[in-house]
Amino acid sequence: MKYSVVIFPSEEIRSMANSLRKRYDSYFHQIEPYVTLLDPFTLTDEERQSSSSFLEAVAKDTEAFSLTFHKVGTFHPVTPIVYLAIQEKDALHHLHQRLSNGPIQVERKYSFVPHLTVARDLAEGELLDVYGRLRLRSFQLACIINQFHLIKQTADGTWQVDETFLL
Repeated sequence: MKYSVVIFPSEEIRSMANSLRKRYDSYFHQIEPYVTLLDPFTLTDEERQSSSSFLEAVAKDTEAFSLTFHKVGTFHPVTPIVYLAIQEKDALHHLHQRLSNGPIQVERKYSFVPHLTVARDLAEGELLDVYGRLRLRSFQLACIINQFHLIKQTADGTWQVDETFLL
């Protein structure tokens, strides 16, 4: 089965992100707005159990932290994504590093850049238009992160929380 490890920001931030995603994100109906900690990976049932123990141990050793989304960025021309950028990334980088040094094997195509996607899979002209308009907006959206989630992909392509780990 396919899994990922993510953070869901506060309801206020998810609501604001969804106001953009419903128009510009092809994954809008598949998952709530999220910040990826570990890209999707596959686990057997046995691996799922040991991974859960590892994730619980990491969570117990991690303190809650603040996230602030402060501007819009893009990965264009590498990938057609527009995202909300995170101002202070140290806690996320540290958590990502700890999660990456365990039993879960994840193949990464790109460097870890924590973000919240608001637009993807758009034609280049539309992507640049959306990015150009959104980067003029001011964002200062903050929340406290006190948990992360192991999510799994269902048969219909949607992602659901499989387990939550409290910090």
